[in-house]
Amino acid sequence: MHTQTCPFCREAIHQLAQVCRFCKRDLPRPTPAGKKSKSSRLPALLVAGLIVGSAMVVVAEFLRERKNWLT
Repeated sequence: MHTQTCPFCREAIHQLAQVCRFCKRDLPRPTPAGKKSKSSRLPALLVAGLIVGSAMVVVAEFLRERKNWLT
């Protein structure tokens, strides 16, 4: 029989168990190792792009104002 360890009470339980028989807590569903969701990365990429774009605008405005100071 294949077993796994309950992440909550650390008891050995059946590998396919959905609820621990010792602590009666629902076990997290196993995620397939090869499948990662790219949709969870999309918001992070959008936020990073927004931050970088905003920084570029601020730098460009600063350089334009600096040019006006020197002339």
